[in-house]
Amino acid sequence: MSPAVPRWFVRAYAALLGAGGALVVAVALLVSPDDLDTGRVALSPPCPIKASSGRDCPSCGLTRGVAALGHGQWSRALAYNRASPLVLATSLAIVAGAAFVLARAGREGCSSRRA
Repeated sequence: MSPAVPRWFVRAYAALLGAGGALVVAVALLVSPDDLDTGRVALSPPCPIKASSGRDCPSCGLTRGVAALGHGQWSRALAYNRASPLVLATSLAIVAGAAFVLARAGREGCSSRRA
């Protein structure tokens, strides 16, 4: 039987995952794909694989694709990278799951203090 995971660890892990997912969702909503295309906003360094070989790597276009999804541009998002809807959906699921875990941990913590 494995030892129980401390509550503080579960809360910290959920908060960290939730923050990462929230960052992806924030990029989708706040950053325009046009800003990324023109270079007005740079969220990541240039891809070293594309710089050396001239070919896109599997993750090339994900940031622009997620930003396009956040602005309702589905066909443009799929043109940037076909995995962008999966990335955004996974990020939303992570945020929702982390919020659920943190809310549940908060309720359990409150009820155990009263008893």
